[in-house]
Amino acid sequence: MFLRADAPERMNQDREDGQNAFLILTDEARIGLITDLIMHLEDMKPLNTAATGSAFRLAWELEPYLGGKRLGTYFSAAEIISAGRFESGVSEIVGRLANEMMTADERRRLSETKAPLIVYRGGVGDPASISQGMSWTTDISCADFYARKWLVRWGAAGEPRILSSQIEPEVVAAMFDGRDESEILIPNGLPVERVVEVPTLSDVKPRSSGSC
Repeated sequence: MFLRADAPERMNQDREDGQNAFLILTDEARIGLITDLIMHLEDMKPLNTAATGSAFRLAWELEPYLGGKRLGTYFSAAEIISAGRFESGVSEIVGRLANEMMTADERRRLSETKAPLIVYRGGVGDPASISQGMSWTTDISCADFYARKWLVRWGAAGEPRILSSQIEPEVVAAMFDGRDESEILIPNGLPVERVVEVPTLSDVKPRSSGSC
C-alpha cells in the first residue's frame, strides 16, 4: 500500500490503511518499516503520501521499546539502528511529509493561523542545542514538563531551560493536537539568536507524569 500511487478519491482509505499497517506490527518491525520508508524518500522513489504520512504520524507520537529500553520515537530508533545509513536527518524527512502527517482539522487550523505565534521548547543543557529541536509548543506548561521532568526521567543531565520565540505561521511545517501538547513542528529548529530563555514553572504549575 505504501508503494501504491496517490489517488485523490481514496486518500482517506489510504490514510487508514497506512495507520492499520503500522499498528499491527511489532516494535522491531515498525522500526524496519520506518527505515524502509525513509530510504525510499531519500532515493526519491514514489510513495503513497497518504499512507506514509499516517504511518509517520504514529511513528512520531509512539515510543518503541527494544530489549526493555526506550529508544525515543520510531524515527530516532530507526536512525540509531541504521548506523549512519541515512543521508538526511530526521528533521528533513519528517518535514517533507509533515502536511500528510496532520489530520484535516489540524491542516485547516494551520491554514487559518494568521498572527505570529509565541512558541516554547523545553530541554536541558545548552540553549543553542535545545533551539535546534524541531518540536515546539504554544503551551509553556508543556515545555516546562519536558525541561524539568521528561528528559531527566530518561537520563538527560543539565540545567532545565525553556526557550521561547515569536514566529510567523509560514515557518511552521505542522500543528499536532494528538497528544494534547499543542505541538508545533519547525524543521531544523530555530537559530539560537532568535530565542530567549524564560523561567521554568516549578513554583507556578508543577506537573506530575504523562504527556502535557
